[in-house]
Amino acid sequence: MDKNFLDWKATKYELESYCYTMKEKVDEGGDSVAFINPEIRVKYVEDMKAILEWIDDAGETAPLSEYVEKLKSIKDIGEPIIARFRFIEQYPDNRKALALELQNRVLGKEVASI
Repeated sequence: MDKNFLDWKATKYELESYCYTMKEKVDEGGDSVAFINPEIRVKYVEDMKAILEWIDDAGETAPLSEYVEKLKSIKDIGEPIIARFRFIEQYPDNRKALALELQNRVLGKEVASI
């Protein structure tokens, strides 16, 4: 098999999989809804739906570069969402301590400047 074809197929699969996964995470009721700006979320979900339709339609004959471009654009928004979710999931006990520390630092600066 041709390496370009294998790269194309792998990138197509990655894009499709990423869109389905992120759409599930940030759509209503998803576990990452809290980690995306509501104004961005609606458009992001619409963009992923459009990409999934594109894959089934025009994407069948699209070059690898279009897949790479679409994957990058969707990951540019998705990866920070995943990172925020993982941080909170990984450190649930530290949320309160972090919030308190930030509050103390902000209040400390305000008091020091008076």
